Amino acid sequence: DPINMPILAIIILSIIAFLRNAFQRSVMQFLPSFLLLDYGYHYNVSLGLMVTIAYAGSIIGQPLMGILSDRIGRRTALVISGVGSIVTFILFIIFPSPFILFFFGLLTFTGFPLFLSLAGDLVPRRSVGFANSLVWSIGVTGGGAIGPLITGILSQFFGIEGALLIMLTFAVAAL
Repeated sequence: DPINMPILAIIILSIIAFLRNAFQRSVMQFLPSFLLLDYGYHYNVSLGLMVTIAYAGSIIGQPLMGILSDRIGRRTALVISGVGSIVTFILFIIFPSPFILFFFGLLTFTGFPLFLSLAGDLVPRRSVGFANSLVWSIGVTGGGAIGPLITGILSQFFGIEGALLIMLTFAVAAL
């Protein structure tokens, strides 16, 4: 019976996923505009390449973080991923290099498998599907849906860089 699962743990995990994904999706949604307006990029292959580089990092990062989480624990791996995401984003703001953006993607997009694995660890086996659906829908999708809206509103007052730095507080709160 899904109602008997440790609902508080899943609610907390969903909140963490929400905060983290609000930040993550804001960065990825506004990355092209940020590069265009603040760093002089143009609508050409270099702009598309930067977005691709960020997502390419996850192709390597997700399996690596999965292995790491099996060895050191999912919570520890999630903290490493979160701190790494914050640090690489700050470095990217200062030094907007493809190399740093790759590591941002490598660390940022590892949250998805970690959240689902952690949810599975927190509940009885018969409730894993329900727990994953809550973390994914409320946390990952909900945060990803609302983050860019908040960033858009903030960017009207603080510019894109300022809005993204404010959204960084969501990632910090998710730790």
